[in-house]
Amino acid sequence: IYASRWALPGPVNAWFYGLLLGTVILLLWVLMGSRSYMQKIRKQISLGERIDQYARLVFYRLGAGAMVGMVAPLFFYMSNDLRFATFMLIFLLWTARFWPGRRRLCDELKLTSSEQEVIMKR
Repeated sequence: IYASRWALPGPVNAWFYGLLLGTVILLLWVLMGSRSYMQKIRKQISLGERIDQYARLVFYRLGAGAMVGMVAPLFFYMSNDLRFATFMLIFLLWTARFWPGRRRLCDELKLTSSEQEVIMKR
Protein backbone atom coordinates (compact mmCIF):
# COMPACT_ATOMS: atom_id res chain seq x y z
CA ILE A 1 0.00 0.00 0.00
CA TYR A 2 1.31 3.40 -0.99
CA ALA A 3 1.62 5.88 1.87
CA SER A 4 2.56 9.47 1.29
CA ARG A 5 5.29 10.76 3.51
CA TRP A 6 3.30 13.97 3.94
CA ALA A 7 0.05 12.25 4.96
CA LEU A 8 -1.06 13.31 8.39
CA PRO A 9 -1.87 10.75 11.06
CA GLY A 10 -5.49 10.34 12.17
CA PRO A 11 -5.52 12.40 15.38
CA VAL A 12 -3.94 15.39 13.64
CA ASN A 13 -6.66 15.48 10.99
CA ALA A 14 -9.14 17.08 13.41
CA TRP A 15 -6.61 19.79 14.27
CA PHE A 16 -5.69 20.19 10.63
CA TYR A 17 -9.24 20.68 9.40
CA GLY A 18 -10.05 22.78 12.44
CA LEU A 19 -7.30 25.19 11.47
CA LEU A 20 -8.71 25.41 7.97
CA LEU A 21 -12.18 26.05 9.34
CA GLY A 22 -10.78 28.72 11.66
CA THR A 23 -9.11 30.41 8.70
CA VAL A 24 -12.33 30.47 6.72
CA ILE A 25 -14.25 31.77 9.75
CA LEU A 26 -11.68 34.57 10.11
CA LEU A 27 -12.18 35.54 6.48
CA LEU A 28 -15.95 35.56 6.88
CA TRP A 29 -15.65 37.58 10.10
CA VAL A 30 -13.57 40.21 8.31
CA LEU A 31 -16.02 40.34 5.42
CA MET A 32 -19.06 40.63 7.68
CA GLY A 33 -17.31 43.27 9.80
CA SER A 34 -16.53 45.19 6.65
CA ARG A 35 -20.25 45.54 5.97
CA SER A 36 -20.87 47.37 9.23
CA TYR A 37 -17.75 49.49 8.72
CA MET A 38 -19.00 50.32 5.22
CA GLN A 39 -22.14 51.82 6.78
CA LYS A 40 -19.96 54.17 8.83
CA ILE A 41 -17.91 55.12 5.78
CA ARG A 42 -21.02 56.03 3.78
CA LYS A 43 -22.04 58.57 6.43
CA GLN A 44 -18.88 60.65 5.94
CA ILE A 45 -19.42 64.00 4.26
CA SER A 46 -16.10 64.36 2.47
CA LEU A 47 -15.45 62.21 -0.60
CA GLY A 48 -11.74 62.14 0.21
CA GLU A 49 -12.40 60.80 3.72
CA ARG A 50 -14.70 58.12 2.37
CA ILE A 51 -12.12 57.01 -0.19
CA ASP A 52 -9.33 56.95 2.44
CA GLN A 53 -11.40 54.83 4.80
CA TYR A 54 -12.51 52.58 1.94
CA ALA A 55 -8.86 52.02 0.98
CA ARG A 56 -8.11 50.95 4.56
CA LEU A 57 -11.08 48.59 4.50
CA VAL A 58 -9.96 47.06 1.20
CA PHE A 59 -6.47 46.62 2.65
CA TYR A 60 -7.88 44.58 5.55
CA ARG A 61 -10.10 42.55 3.24
CA LEU A 62 -7.21 41.71 0.93
CA GLY A 63 -4.96 40.92 3.89
CA ALA A 64 -7.45 38.40 5.24
CA GLY A 65 -7.90 37.02 1.75
CA ALA A 66 -4.15 36.68 1.27
CA MET A 67 -3.89 34.73 4.49
CA VAL A 68 -6.58 32.31 3.33
CA GLY A 69 -4.95 32.21 -0.08
CA MET A 70 -1.64 31.14 1.46
CA VAL A 71 -3.13 28.56 3.84
CA ALA A 72 -5.01 26.56 1.18
CA PRO A 73 -1.93 25.61 -0.90
CA LEU A 74 0.00 24.86 2.28
CA PHE A 75 -2.72 22.47 3.41
CA PHE A 76 -2.81 20.92 -0.07
CA TYR A 77 0.95 20.38 0.05
CA MET A 78 0.77 18.82 3.49
CA SER A 79 -2.22 16.56 2.89
CA ASN A 80 -2.34 15.87 -0.87
CA ASP A 81 -6.10 16.33 -0.59
CA LEU A 82 -7.62 17.72 -3.78
CA ARG A 83 -10.34 19.51 -1.82
CA PHE A 84 -7.76 22.13 -0.87
CA ALA A 85 -6.82 22.64 -4.51
CA THR A 86 -10.52 23.06 -5.30
CA PHE A 87 -10.86 25.49 -2.40
CA MET A 88 -7.91 27.49 -3.72
CA LEU A 89 -9.43 27.67 -7.21
CA ILE A 90 -12.77 28.83 -5.81
CA PHE A 91 -10.98 31.39 -3.66
CA LEU A 92 -9.05 32.77 -6.66
CA LEU A 93 -12.24 33.10 -8.68
CA TRP A 94 -13.96 34.77 -5.72
CA THR A 95 -11.06 37.23 -5.36
CA ALA A 96 -11.18 38.05 -9.07
CA ARG A 97 -14.93 38.64 -8.88
CA PHE A 98 -14.68 41.05 -5.94
CA TRP A 99 -11.41 42.78 -6.84
CA PRO A 100 -11.58 46.48 -5.90
CA GLY A 101 -11.80 48.88 -8.78
CA ARG A 102 -13.37 52.21 -9.61
CA ARG A 103 -16.77 50.78 -10.45
CA ARG A 104 -16.77 48.68 -7.28
CA LEU A 105 -15.80 51.73 -5.20
CA CYS A 106 -18.72 53.68 -6.64
CA ASP A 107 -21.14 50.82 -6.02
CA GLU A 108 -20.02 50.05 -2.46
CA LEU A 109 -19.91 53.68 -1.34
CA LYS A 110 -23.20 54.42 -3.17
CA LEU A 111 -21.81 57.62 -4.65
CA THR A 112 -23.95 60.22 -6.35
CA SER A 113 -23.66 60.70 -10.09
CA SER A 114 -21.43 63.79 -9.75
CA GLU A 115 -19.11 61.91 -7.37
CA GLN A 116 -19.04 58.95 -9.75
CA GLU A 117 -17.92 61.24 -12.58
CA VAL A 118 -15.01 62.44 -10.44
CA ILE A 119 -13.98 58.86 -9.64
CA MET A 120 -14.39 57.51 -13.17
CA LYS A 121 -12.27 60.26 -14.77
CA ARG A 122 -8.65 59.31 -15.25
